[in-house]
Amino acid sequence: MDSTSLTREQAQVIGEVIGRQLRYLGKLQRRMEKMHWPPTDPLYLDVCAAFNKIHKLNVALHYLSCDPSAVGR
Repeated sequence: MDSTSLTREQAQVIGEVIGRQLRYLGKLQRRMEKMHWPPTDPLYLDVCAAFNKIHKLNVALHYLSCDPSAVGR
């Protein structure tokens, strides 16, 4: 099995879970910035990296959940 084996519905369900995690990481990142965490702090950098990776995954799942005739790839 690989990503091409997923149904659009499966990709959508996974995307909904990933979306919640993405929103949490975004809120955490903004709170850290409001609290003036140094931009070089290792934990802050890990949160930023995690947000970016989860965002990329969320976008990929979104496209897998779309009707192929409605999305240009």
